[in-house]
Amino acid sequence: MDDEATDLSILEPLTEVDLDLPSRVDAAHISPGDLVHHYEIIRELGSGATGQVYLARDTRLGRRVAIKMLRRLAPHSNARFLKEARITARCQHENIVVVHDVGESQDRPFIVLEYLEGQTLRSSLNEKALSPERTLRLLLPVARALAHAHSHGIVHLDLKPDNIFVTQHGAIKVLDFGIAQAHQVELDGDDLDAATTENGVAGTRTYMAPEQWTRGKIDASTDLWAVGLILYEMLAGRPLLAGYSSAQLLANATLVDEPLPIDDNWIAAVPVDIARILRRCLRKRAQERYPDSQSLLEDLAALQPEASRVMGDSQKSPYPGLLAFSEGDAIRFFGRDREIASAVHQLRSQPLLALMGTSGAGKSSLIQAGIFPALRAEQPDLETLTLRPGREPLLALAQAVAHCVPSSPEDIIATTTDDDQAENVAKTALPAAMELLAKEPGVLGTWLRRRARSRGAPILLFIDQFEELYTLGADAAHRLAFEACLVGTADDASSPLRVVIALRSDFLDHVAENSTFLETVTHGLTVLAAPRAEGLRQALLGPLDGVGYQLESERLIDEIQADLATTTTALPLLQFSALQLWLGRDRKRHILTESCYREIGGVTGALAT
Repeated sequence: MDDEATDLSILEPLTEVDLDLPSRVDAAHISPGDLVHHYEIIRELGSGATGQVYLARDTRLGRRVAIKMLRRLAPHSNARFLKEARITARCQHENIVVVHDVGESQDRPFIVLEYLEGQTLRSSLNEKALSPERTLRLLLPVARALAHAHSHGIVHLDLKPDNIFVTQHGAIKVLDFGIAQAHQVELDGDDLDAATTENGVAGTRTYMAPEQWTRGKIDASTDLWAVGLILYEMLAGRPLLAGYSSAQLLANATLVDEPLPIDDNWIAAVPVDIARILRRCLRKRAQERYPDSQSLLEDLAALQPEASRVMGDSQKSPYPGLLAFSEGDAIRFFGRDREIASAVHQLRSQPLLALMGTSGAGKSSLIQAGIFPALRAEQPDLETLTLRPGREPLLALAQAVAHCVPSSPEDIIATTTDDDQAENVAKTALPAAMELLAKEPGVLGTWLRRRARSRGAPILLFIDQFEELYTLGADAAHRLAFEACLVGTADDASSPLRVVIALRSDFLDHVAENSTFLETVTHGLTVLAAPRAEGLRQALLGPLDGVGYQLESERLIDEIQADLATTTTALPLLQFSALQLWLGRDRKRHILTESCYREIGGVTGALAT
């Protein structure tokens, strides 16, 4: 069987089996305009061994969805599929494709999924090796999805690059969770393009763990084997077991003391910590792999390039309270994977990103603890320059880029031994730079491009609290010159320069005073909405995992989420309340308690107190 897949893995069969069995797909053709329950068919997207996939419109909610219409099964198989699919639908996570609905139509089971635009990881790879940094960035959301699903007792069993989807905005989605175990395919004779365990589990043969071949115990560690194979494929640019026959794969699975055919010279060139993760995932004895997906997630997270971590520090608070996250806090920044991926994708093709949101939406935190580390993971030498406009925006700009200016104050001061002389030089050099920026705003881009070329690395200029340009009484001429400087810097997507601004949504109309700047901003405008319920949950629980703590009960989590749902500024209230819970934690049992939540008066009471 050919393990290659189409660009849209939502079109793929629920289990990658392409057997020469009599087709049992319903012969009745579904045409555009037909209704399947309350879903209006728009067009067919593709078909596979187990059925067809259609783009459809949910006529009740007015949204586009993807419908997988499966072939007809025996009645008891239909019932089991629907039961398993409904269980999987409860597994809500931002890195798992959303299951909207399941049902039957003309004795054919179907599953309704969120409609995704983009391509599979298989297509993204295109037989090209990825850098270790890019590999980790893509694999970390997959590990988060696995950890979440496994914690709910759901195992994937058919994880592969075809079932990992990269949306057009760069978000990562794992597809077909729990479906492999719900949809069984009978084998006929010696046709072993797929194999089944004693539990009837099917999977793609070149990604199946030894226990799937030998009818051993199936559990979460089975998915970790597939993670190891995917990790290898991303780093090497080719599948490890491509070209192996079914007989060879079966023999390989039974020889548990014989390692997989990984070239020693190749593995020696892989970063040692990544090689360690790879080898551990690919242990043929399941008990020798990671004990659980959370352990794998922690090892992957620990390899992210942020310098400051809270992992292992059980005394430092994992929550910032009402302070913004900095880049050093990236390891404890959770719940915004979708927004990070979208922003990084946008910055690859656009020179300016304008992140707009209400006060307290977390704009600065997202940029510094989310977007900066994500960009740096792909471009380790990225230089970031951060400023706030203040009352004198050109002065703030000149100070931020002083080291990029030819004969800059820093260069002169470095060769000046007299402290008073150095101070005088700085005092005269900055006003001169301000004056030049006011007269020739385009010079800022010239300075930054020259520095980027000399370093061989891109530069990102971040203007935080952009509304200060309008609220603190800046000179009107200087304000227009400041905006012109940014337009001249962000005028070419092919240049090594990027500009990011964070702007409160109620000040967007002020940008309209400068039509040129307005056009630049609106072209790169992204609205940051309040985190979804799952994002808030991750922001609450994710930091605790890194310090070995947990909340006392699921009931407490539900109560906090219910309290946050009644507020308009959920994110800062969550962080502040979580900090108070941390301060009152049970140090012996390593938990945040319900009693402490009562004492602080819940979410609103904590802030009021």
